[in-house]
Order: sequence, then structure tokens, then C-alpha cells
Amino acid sequence: MKATNAPERIRVRRDRLGDFERELQLLVDEVAAGKHENELRSTGVTIPPDLPRNAIQPRPEGEQQVGVELWVVLAIKYAPVIVPIGRDLWAWAWPKLRDYLDGAAEDDSAAR
Repeated sequence: MKATNAPERIRVRRDRLGDFERELQLLVDEVAAGKHENELRSTGVTIPPDLPRNAIQPRPEGEQQVGVELWVVLAIKYAPVIVPIGRDLWAWAWPKLRDYLDGAAEDDSAAR
């Protein structure tokens, strides 16, 4: 069974944006090093051996409809070599980041 869906756009508190980006990079680096292989395999996600450092990236949206002084809307982008598994890898990573950041990152679907 593959990982559940995760939002393609999220909101992150502006003052926690650096934390979010660091934690996402840490998770991707750990995955590339094989640290979460069993957990990912149990959800049906197979990681290519050449997983790039920029496998998943948050990128700020151009026009934002939420208060930019408080929140930054990020679109989640995948490196071309992992597009087939990118969504599953993000779906696995998203709950970990959301929970770790304790309300500083949230699904933006309801805000649109």
C-alpha cells in the first residue's frame, strides 16, 4: 500500500520557514542514506539509489492570498528523476514535518 495523499501546496508560518526547509532537507538526506528504507518499503515507496539532494523542494507561490506577514504559501516540487515516486515520498514526509513543526505548517487546500 502506498502512502496517502499529501497537499501540493502548504502554508508555513513565516518565522518557521527556515525550520521547515531544514527538516525537509534532513528527511530527504536521511532517505537518500537509507535510514528510512524499511518504513518506506512498508508503505510501498521504493527509492531510487541516485536520489538527488533536491528530490523534494518547497517553492514560494507568486501571488499569495493569505497574510504574507504571517504565512508563506509553498508549492511542493519534485526533482525530475523522482516524479513517479515524488508524491509518495512527500506524502510520507508531510505528516512528519507537520507534526514536528507543531502547527507552523498546514495544508493550504482549505484556504483557497
